[in-house]
Amino acid sequence: MGALSCAKFLAMGKLKLIYILNLILIVGVGISLIGQNIYIVCAGRFIWGIAFGAFSVVSAKFVNEIVPIELGGSFGAINQMALCFGSALPGTMALAYPDSFSDVSKDDFYVTTYWRIIWLLPLIVSALQILLLSTCFRHETPVFLQEKGREEELLVVMKKFYTGMEVRRRLDALQAGSQRNEGKQESQEVTIKETFLDPRIRGAAWVGFWLVTIQQLTGINAVIFYSAQLFGRDVDDPTSTGLSPNVVSCIINWANFLAAGIGAVLLGHFGRKTLFVGAQFFCIIGMIGMWIFSTYIVSDTVMYVLVVAFIFGFEFGPGPIVWLYLSEICND
Repeated sequence: MGALSCAKFLAMGKLKLIYILNLILIVGVGISLIGQNIYIVCAGRFIWGIAFGAFSVVSAKFVNEIVPIELGGSFGAINQMALCFGSALPGTMALAYPDSFSDVSKDDFYVTTYWRIIWLLPLIVSALQILLLSTCFRHETPVFLQEKGREEELLVVMKKFYTGMEVRRRLDALQAGSQRNEGKQESQEVTIKETFLDPRIRGAAWVGFWLVTIQQLTGINAVIFYSAQLFGRDVDDPTSTGLSPNVVSCIINWANFLAAGIGAVLLGHFGRKTLFVGAQFFCIIGMIGMWIFSTYIVSDTVMYVLVVAFIFGFEFGPGPIVWLYLSEICND
């Protein structure tokens, strides 16, 4: 809901919208933390989820409009890397949990309180982001300022980013882009039908659609969510071997982060298509191997390697490259 609805509010400015979303997220987290029953906690999580969904759109748009166009690829991968880092932190904090709660009292600290400490993390991040945007970078994006005709503020922002003649060159490029797009949104609203059937834009629309579809069908969500079941031990079975589910989740999350970092470097040396297609072979090998070694030849060690190989394949290609393709081929 947040991702679908936030586009209507982008006209107020990305910076202002990020402030508002941070406040909504803080309210949602706060409700969840003070909730004394599951319904209040779920209500807080719902508000929290709306803000998070909107952030996935607004933050990417904000970054895309402030970074130089020649660095768009690297920053797109860094954005993916930051998401992986955010996912890895709670998993690392969860290592403090016992493997099984069967012998843990309901009044134990880890049952009643520790989950609130983990959930406090996004609240701290939101407060920190508000502080940084209030002190270090207090301006809208150059694209937004150009669209609104706020020339003086635009010049101030550009001088923070560039020096000398580069300021004028970037301003001229921004002006040229603004003139090309002038009147597009006012002239007509493009419907979903036109997006996929109009000969002028349907090619880019269908490529973008299938890229996102293929990304989701790689199975990355299943691997991340069920990694503990794939090769973690059964904590209720004393004869079961293998790593604990918490350790498995931690390893997977940090492997995801490491792969995203390497992928950011590779994007600067290989073309989008080459890296995307090549990385899919890692995903194919990993997925087929996981099926074989979990069904016919049970081996925890091999499963560790295959899952990590699959994750690296995803983060080298389908993970970050899809969003780069979309911003580069569907920019109108």
